[in-house]
Amino acid sequence: MRALTMALAVSALVSTPAFCLSETEIQQAVSEKSASWMKLRKEADTLSKEGKSKEAIAKLEVIIKERKELGRDTASERMEIAGILARDPVTYDQADKIYKTLLSEREKEYGVDDPQVIWTLREYSVFLDKRGEEGKAAELRARIKEIDRKQMLPPEKEVKEIIAKFQSKDEACKALTELGQKFYDKDRDLQALYCYDQAIKLSQKNPQTYLGRSDANWRSGKDSKAMSDINQAIKLDPKLGKAYFRRAMIWEGREKLDMALADFTKAIECDGNDVESLGARGKLLANLGRKEEAIRDFSRVIEVKPDLTWPFVQRGIVFGDVGQANKAISDFSSLIKRFPRNSDYYELRAGAYEKSGDWKLALADYEEVIRLDPEYQGGLKGKERVLKKVSPVK
Repeated sequence: MRALTMALAVSALVSTPAFCLSETEIQQAVSEKSASWMKLRKEADTLSKEGKSKEAIAKLEVIIKERKELGRDTASERMEIAGILARDPVTYDQADKIYKTLLSEREKEYGVDDPQVIWTLREYSVFLDKRGEEGKAAELRARIKEIDRKQMLPPEKEVKEIIAKFQSKDEACKALTELGQKFYDKDRDLQALYCYDQAIKLSQKNPQTYLGRSDANWRSGKDSKAMSDINQAIKLDPKLGKAYFRRAMIWEGREKLDMALADFTKAIECDGNDVESLGARGKLLANLGRKEEAIRDFSRVIEVKPDLTWPFVQRGIVFGDVGQANKAISDFSSLIKRFPRNSDYYELRAGAYEKSGDWKLALADYEEVIRLDPEYQGGLKGKERVLKKVSPVK
């Protein structure tokens, strides 16, 4: 069975303006369209290799239109179009225009020295080389090297400006913590760690600073340092639920499952509506064989946030594990009612029907999986398996 994401598809949303949708609904719509987009990309690639550039571009433009309707980035598809146009000297100017537009957009959104610009710079430089503009291509490659170099440098100037701005060390610490978070969100862990380090030098009172540094350390593979920072955050604020959650994740990574369970529980005691901790504890309990307790956690998540899809998936799977196939079917059916074009839910329900021995309904669901996603082998294999159990329909 394919890996299921937390944000799964929703039907009939792409016709609704993105500004009318919640982020969850948009993510669900994107997930639903991903299979058709992948198919269009494959078709575009085949057409492009056959020299049918116009037809290939038309396929990609369909994706661009739908992604725009959902307020999603279209840089990847436009880059593919530029690549197709770059194969023919007749369309070099069109390709050049797209590369320039993409580069300008990236620079405006992220900044001229941000790593997010590197991809566009690299692709554009390859095109310029091909076009015979080696000098311009070399300039772009030099920019890439400079951006890479700066990624290894601490943001000393920004830190000094913040320290000079605030008279209070506590306020400066808070501002540096926020700057560290911004770097962390951009996957720039070295800069994030530098900010957190400088913040802690100013003040050792802010638990959020230690929590932020623990995240950067953990992602950098320094889980011992991350653990030390989390412990300090908890010492400063024993009711900081997120700190217990982070520590539980480290314990789980070390396979200290009893300690992980205790910290997930502590996080939930700090905030009974913390769906992240409830979900994580539910999954751990299920893996430990404590299925009924896991069901209670997933049910609580559903009470708190009934619009989420993943707790229905997780609870349905556990219902199936404990022999309550009808309840599993109910959970998956509720998702199908909400998102009738998502093949994952039909596959899950088909599995539940198999467990209940209802082969004809299982077969019908596998056939729906195949209709929605013809290239997915799981649907074909499921149908083949069920056909061995059910009598042929005359």
